[in-house]
Order: sequence, then structure tokens, then C-alpha cells
Amino acid sequence: MYKVLLIVAISLLVSCNRRNPEAMNMMTSSKHENGRNLKYLQCASNGKDLSNCLHLISLDKDTLSLKEIQQKEEVLFYYYSDMNCMMCVDEEIKRIKRFKKENPHMRIIILANYSNLRNLYVFKMSNSITVDMFDVKEEKLQLPIGKINSSFYFMIDKHCITKFVYVPVDNDVEHTNLYLEMVEENIEKYRVLPSYGECER
Repeated sequence: MYKVLLIVAISLLVSCNRRNPEAMNMMTSSKHENGRNLKYLQCASNGKDLSNCLHLISLDKDTLSLKEIQQKEEVLFYYYSDMNCMMCVDEEIKRIKRFKKENPHMRIIILANYSNLRNLYVFKMSNSITVDMFDVKEEKLQLPIGKINSSFYFMIDKHCITKFVYVPVDNDVEHTNLYLEMVEENIEKYRVLPSYGECER
């Protein structure tokens, strides 16, 4: 019965698309617009000073500033909220664990936004996460990219200025792996981040 209903649903969708090509064009246009908006928000989130506007809570319930945990070195951060797609977050956590194993010298910190700190502790223990994790008091990190409901990566330099903000896209493993390789190369060679200038929409 389920297979029959599924076939009927697909048939109706195909029929609808054939009768209404304008709807398909609108969907394609919407995807392109979303892609442009994502690129803009990623760009606009670079070059932001987080030294004094971000407060973190350790699993020991200590309140720290980003500057205190950064220790004057370049750090790769991964941020997520318990309101994000947790299946997507789980996949990124697995990727981070593999990446850390291959690059033990790299400092990676996971930032999360939970309504209950205990949930962060449970998540870390249940996933055998060895990198540092902190709860974020300020929702969305006060970055433009926080406007979308998605987890994201970013780096900060020695002055707590953001760079290389990146949102992993579902089913696009290749680009996320390339991003992490680029980050690793940046830290290895101590490259200086070029000026981004103004972002264009």
C-alpha cells in the first residue's frame, strides 16, 4: 500500500511540474537566490571582532571570554545550536573527529547553544568528543551568518578576528573536506588573511 501511494505521489509531482514549468523555474530561481544570500552572509561574517562580545560557559560552569580560550593562536571553531538539524550536526562531528585524528596538532573548539548545559555534557560524552566544547551565552554568535538556521565553521586569528566562515551544505561532502584542507594549510603555512573589502549581494 505504501509503495502504491508513493508512486501516485511521484506521478502527481511529475504531472504538476509538466503542467506548470513556471513553478519549476521559481524553485530553481529560489535555490540560486538562497545560494547568493548564503555567500553574502558568509562574506559579511568575516572580519568581525569577537574579542569582547562573546562569552562562553565551560562544562565546569566557568564563564570565559573567547580571548581567554584562544590563547593567542589560530583556532578552528565549529558552531551549532540544538535547534539545528541534529543529524547534520552528527555528521559534522564525525568529520571533525576524523580530521582531528589526521591533524592532531590543530586546535579545534566546538561551540554550542543549548537551553540546558547538561545537554551539552551528555552530547559530548555520548559522542566521545575529545576536543574542547563550550556553551555560548549569546545566541547566533552575533554574526550575520547566524541569521540562517544552520551550523557553521569559522576561524579566528590571533586578534580574535573572524575569517574563513563556512556553512557545510547537506550532501556536499567534497566541498567541506576541501574547506578543512584549506584551513589546515592556512595554519601550517601561517598565511595572512587578505582583506575581504566590501561584500556585494
